[in-house]
Amino acid sequence: TVRETIGIATDGNTIYSRCMTDSVLAVDTRENNYTLRWKSSAHFGYDHNPSMLIEMNGVIIFGTKNGLICGVGSRDGKLLWQHKIGNTSVQTITPLKQREFLITTLDGKVGRIKF
Repeated sequence: TVRETIGIATDGNTIYSRCMTDSVLAVDTRENNYTLRWKSSAHFGYDHNPSMLIEMNGVIIFGTKNGLICGVGSRDGKLLWQHKIGNTSVQTITPLKQREFLITTLDGKVGRIKF
């Protein structure tokens, strides 16, 4: 199921993964067996960008190979928002402070996003 990239919840109890076509999922880390918490579609299309998923304040944020930034609810996987910042890969997004992130792209763009 998981091939592209993972991230871990701030409390360490969940691993998040973004798969190659639209899917984001959450797996419980406290179980000895694979225990899927949820799986949902984030509508980002085909993607193989290896940037990690970052979770903060109930939102998982990640970027795609096509310059799309997505915010997904960590509780249920519901797509909360998307924002297109360019046409190239968004690297792993860096949390700065509550609801504020630093974003860089493969073509050299640097930005800050608040939600």
